[in-house]
Amino acid sequence: MNTDSYKHFDRSYRRGLVLGLSLAELFLILLFLLLLASIGIAGIYAEENAILSKKVDLSDSFKNFQEKFPNPITEAELEDLVESFTELERIRKELEKIKDNLEKETKKNE
Repeated sequence: MNTDSYKHFDRSYRRGLVLGLSLAELFLILLFLLLLASIGIAGIYAEENAILSKKVDLSDSFKNFQEKFPNPITEAELEDLVESFTELERIRKELEKIKDNLEKETKKNE
């Protein structure tokens, strides 16, 4: 039996099919790229879910607020109030830190 006919096939397979890569390596690279893409898509969905859950919480708060207070208020005004409140909380925490630092400095100077 002539084995020269198989040498051509073996040589190209040993060199690699595409760009010097074997078929198994190509599948591993493809699997890795698909994994990266799925992680990116999952991250996008997680961000959208967080935004939507925040909106749902605000709409529930808005309904509760309207039940307790009969004055008409829009959802946009409620969102502005919530943002203002969070900003005020951040400023309050900064003022507390400044106050603590001032007390420490006055104790050092005494």
